[in-house]
Amino acid sequence: MLDVEKYGKQTVHDLLLKHLIVINAGWFKFENLIRATHPEVLAGNGYVQIMEELCSDQARGLARVLGVQGDGIDSMIELLRCSQWGVFERFEIERLSETSCLMRIMGCSTQRAARKWGMDHYACAEATMVCLGSFCKQVNRDATIHKIFAPPEVDPVGNRGQVSCEWVISIDGTPGV
Repeated sequence: MLDVEKYGKQTVHDLLLKHLIVINAGWFKFENLIRATHPEVLAGNGYVQIMEELCSDQARGLARVLGVQGDGIDSMIELLRCSQWGVFERFEIERLSETSCLMRIMGCSTQRAARKWGMDHYACAEATMVCLGSFCKQVNRDATIHKIFAPPEVDPVGNRGQVSCEWVISIDGTPGV
């Protein structure tokens, strides 16, 4: 365990963030290798199951660490703010009603990395739907996710600069929007 007293909170924060970034980049590099050499693996149920477990475990762990016990939209928003999206992305989350919220990713780090690696975009919509869905269902079993848009789709509202994707999360069993 890192010695917080020795290094200080800011240094420990910076170290942990660096570790997260390296692990995240490694995940995407590994995924690109699998895509290039064994694309059938990414299309199989095993990969989806790993993503579901990862994101469900994340939500459960965050709720435990943060002491979040409810299954309402405010609990959902609190946990999303501390999720992988909150760590890696500039994002906005807006409470739309008692049972829904909108999550908007701004200047997505994954899309920036894809362009840096020579790709037009990273096709993330299906994976995000799986991850976000299992994360949210861990908080509230009735959660549904509605994709407004994600790369390579164009922002339906028009050019809003840095908006990379948008998702509506509903906890009343309706598809949202």
